[in-house]
Amino acid sequence: LGWQLNLFANFFDDFIFQESVDNDGDGVADRVNEEGELEPDGELLSVAYTQDDAEFYGFEAEITYRLLKGSTGDLDGRLYADFVRGALSDGGDLPRITPPRFGGGLDYQVAQWSAGVDVTRVARQGRNADLETNTSGYTVVNTDLGWIIPSGGNEYQIFLRGANLLDEEIRRHTSFIKDFAPLPGRSVLVGFKGVF
Repeated sequence: LGWQLNLFANFFDDFIFQESVDNDGDGVADRVNEEGELEPDGELLSVAYTQDDAEFYGFEAEITYRLLKGSTGDLDGRLYADFVRGALSDGGDLPRITPPRFGGGLDYQVAQWSAGVDVTRVARQGRNADLETNTSGYTVVNTDLGWIIPSGGNEYQIFLRGANLLDEEIRRHTSFIKDFAPLPGRSVLVGFKGVF
């Protein structure tokens, strides 16, 4: 059994952050074109650098446990979670703060073979700064399979990776363009890696 826990709290005077602006007063964050002119369907988000006192606190936790060990291979289980809260000292929310997440995984190793699966749940983010929109939660399932080929002092690996196997629509709350550009859907990658 192995575990780790990190707790943190940071307090900033005059923390600098990028805050969305609403110069036209319609209650929605302004979008602009490349020249900085107001354009409802503009590709860029208009922001202003702002300073204010801020507080961050949260945790990261992980537990790993050896489920199987022997001639048939080693199987490890993992559980993990993290959370961060970023707020202005006067009580407002900071923009683009990552939502809580938790998950688990299994890692298997036998001889030159390795395999793994990870399932991560990212929660909905509703603690938003002014003019910021909510971001839906999502579940991500990733897998990997690898074969290590030892060769003298070098090591080569052939691998197969599957990402976002549930084909979820993933929008990162920390992204300035989350409403326009979700992360890729389901994908499979075959690769070759060498360590010299």
